[in-house]
Amino acid sequence: MVLHRHHLPLRQCHSRISELDLEGIWVVTDDLEQIASTVAQNCNGEESIAQIEANVRELAPDLEAADVAKVAEGVRSQFPVFKRLPHLIVDWKTPPTIGSQCSPQFLLVLSDEYSGATPEIDIALNPRLDYEYESATTELQRSEKGHWDWFFPFALTKNGLDCLPGDYILSIAIRFAGLNHPTLPRHLRTDIRLTVPRASDGEQVLEIDADGKSIVNLQGMDLRQFGTIKLSGSDDAIVNALHVAGNEPESKHDDAADRIVHEYRLRPDNRFEFEGLFLSESIMDGSRAPKASLTLGERNVILYSQPSLRLGRSRGADIVTRFLPRSEEHDTHSKNLSRIHADCFLNEDGMVITSDSSTGFELDFTHCGDSGEMLLPKERLNDQIELGLGQFLKTQFKMSVTPIGNNTNQVLKRQDRQRIEDLAERNYMRQSRLWKTSESTDWECVQFKRLENLEEEEYVVICQYVQIGSSFKLCGITDKRLPSVAARILYLNNTFHICGYDNSSEVSINGHRLQTHEVAPLSFGDMIDITGVKMEFDKAYQKHI
Repeated sequence: MVLHRHHLPLRQCHSRISELDLEGIWVVTDDLEQIASTVAQNCNGEESIAQIEANVRELAPDLEAADVAKVAEGVRSQFPVFKRLPHLIVDWKTPPTIGSQCSPQFLLVLSDEYSGATPEIDIALNPRLDYEYESATTELQRSEKGHWDWFFPFALTKNGLDCLPGDYILSIAIRFAGLNHPTLPRHLRTDIRLTVPRASDGEQVLEIDADGKSIVNLQGMDLRQFGTIKLSGSDDAIVNALHVAGNEPESKHDDAADRIVHEYRLRPDNRFEFEGLFLSESIMDGSRAPKASLTLGERNVILYSQPSLRLGRSRGADIVTRFLPRSEEHDTHSKNLSRIHADCFLNEDGMVITSDSSTGFELDFTHCGDSGEMLLPKERLNDQIELGLGQFLKTQFKMSVTPIGNNTNQVLKRQDRQRIEDLAERNYMRQSRLWKTSESTDWECVQFKRLENLEEEEYVVICQYVQIGSSFKLCGITDKRLPSVAARILYLNNTFHICGYDNSSEVSINGHRLQTHEVAPLSFGDMIDITGVKMEFDKAYQKHI
């Protein structure tokens, strides 16, 4: 609680505080933003939350603890983003020489905002040298102070021979899971250039360089033993004797001078941070439902989020496989099908189709046989496969089944999944039950189309997302008036969401135009406009049922 109140304009407040401070008199204002602004003027951007809180208490000792914490957070948020990011320190031990084994130790020093997050580390060395390495994440060790370290052993050899002269890029990508600061980047990276010089007289020593690097002499310190590091100086600064390991026995020869320790500046990974998804602040509520309909003129597309579908002539089936619209002829054909004729189950191997019906089914023109079960394997990605319910000699109910997904660009696939995972994690949202299945199969969605009957109705099971556009190869919902890919529908927190694909398409909901990468929940009755193509989102229904 604030005890003393001085209603002064911000500029006057700064001046008055300065004057009274010289006299040893402390001023407390009821405007926490003014206090934060005043404290921030005396900060260089390197202070921790604890240091800022100490400065706030010194300036305004009568503030309650909650107000002190609020002011400190406000001050910290004003610091440039790059000064709030973690540090990466690499101890190269000794100068690496050609043909030798290297085992540099990496230390990730977390700032206050990142202290509660868990890093996931990916390291790549290109062109590749000799090393056996799966993932740094599994090797991470956490110190008592909450920092992380790991080793990356490699040899300056290629297939057992001295490596060739040239540049080798050591790329380090870090993803922070559990970061609760939406304005801070979750993906950071740095590239370290290892230059192998051409042969010359004397020993060949590897040159190590990177942008934003500081050289630090740690005087033989065991990096695994320390917690907090305070580094200062410019990008080229040399910092000596930060800490000396006190438990190491003295020796006549101190090799600390031969050790090379660098600090590398981490930067936001633009592949993720500039294209990160975010929830709409204008459209916040959506309809919670496992299925819904998307109407495009006379077409009806039913969206499903569930891992299993029942097919049959019963109204209780997920896909009612009657011949429609109803007529005497169509009713006769429908009687050849069972009430629940077949079940489709999506799993990590693909889609299993089973039937207890005496007439069975055909998949890709092959009868299911006595077992009544067949597998549509995950390898049939992007193949249009015919599914026929009932006996071939009688009128079959025919559908095409097409698993759609990206199995060529693994980098893009991984980025897409991480963007959605990051969105869900930041906003405490659950993915669908098919999320893990889609990772194993590469299936983004599964499209069912009716053949030779009521072809204006389609069905789509969303595994990761379904894309909307003109491309039959990339999209589960197509319209020739749209760009190749124009929008996506996701299923998060038991709710369907929509977002634009990139800035080349315009997506609006009830007149509100979505920003690039803005994700909005859908409610029944929403009118959607995608680059001039209008559609309606509503409760799931089937035509003529």
